[in-house]
Amino acid sequence: MNAPEHEGGVVTVGDTFRDQLVRMGLESYVSRIGTPRTRSIHPGTAAKQPDDGLIPIVARPTGNHFATIVFEVANTQDEHSVHQAMEWWFRNSAVDHERGAVNLVFIANISHDSLGTIHFELWRRDARQPREAAIWLKSAKNTPGPMDNPD
Repeated sequence: MNAPEHEGGVVTVGDTFRDQLVRMGLESYVSRIGTPRTRSIHPGTAAKQPDDGLIPIVARPTGNHFATIVFEVANTQDEHSVHQAMEWWFRNSAVDHERGAVNLVFIANISHDSLGTIHFELWRRDARQPREAAIWLKSAKNTPGPMDNPD
């Protein structure tokens, strides 16, 4: 069973992406997938479950489709294991496969440091480096943070 921080992170990430799609008028083209068990395109490879993701609503010709965007939220996982999960999605789906392919993996790594840091990475298939960002939920002593000023 996942910790509340993990589940809250998954819901927040999924809702944020979905809200952006609504603002862009794309809500009728994309759906959240939840956590379906997804088989690899390579026989004999273990299946995997994303924390959530997005998939085109237009049905592909076969079942057990890959999400186009996968969300992985790391609450207790170390950085190495969450990067292994990201690599699994790219390695075990294929652009030219009838089940589609994972093209983006969005990682939210929840830190348990004193600042409540959440580190974000957006990995694109075949990219060597992610696009990165971070937020801090708490401020350092004597340094105002975004949550300290109600204006």
